[in-house]
Amino acid sequence: MKKQFKICLLGEGAVGKTSIKNRLLTGKFTSQYMATLGVDFGVYSFTLGDVDIQFAIWDIAGQKNFDLIRDGYFESSKAGIIVFDVTKPESMIKIKDHWLVPFYNKLQNKIPVIIIANKIDLNSERNISKEQMNDFFTLLQAELEIEKLPIIETSAKDGTNVTKSMELLAELLLE
Repeated sequence: MKKQFKICLLGEGAVGKTSIKNRLLTGKFTSQYMATLGVDFGVYSFTLGDVDIQFAIWDIAGQKNFDLIRDGYFESSKAGIIVFDVTKPESMIKIKDHWLVPFYNKLQNKIPVIIIANKIDLNSERNISKEQMNDFFTLLQAELEIEKLPIIETSAKDGTNVTKSMELLAELLLE
């Protein structure tokens, strides 16, 4: 059986969205930062059990100057991935009002969303503890009445949990 899904990759600028997408598509990481202009697109295919999954990943620019056009890219999405940087607490704090609420409001339903805490390879620069992260998302989940809001820690640089995050999202979509 084959399943195809449009997935939005969301989060503030420079949190590692494009690096996660590139890690999935090429298996590589580049430290050179280039801001996404509007949206970038890629297809990631994998097998989960007996299901062939194909994610059309829409990497949506996180910079403020793209706020006005961003909602249009949410159309027909089946799931979302919201990324924040564990070295930048403000990137986590902005998830509710800048990403999660607008995404749900545009789609008018609560489709599966996972949260990716990226850049765990920068452990010495980490400014958000696991406890702070879990407390924040537990409160957010209760406030927005979200049944499931899984969090997974990744490193686009070394690949830690990047493919596992896609498997987690696929499991939610197949439920």
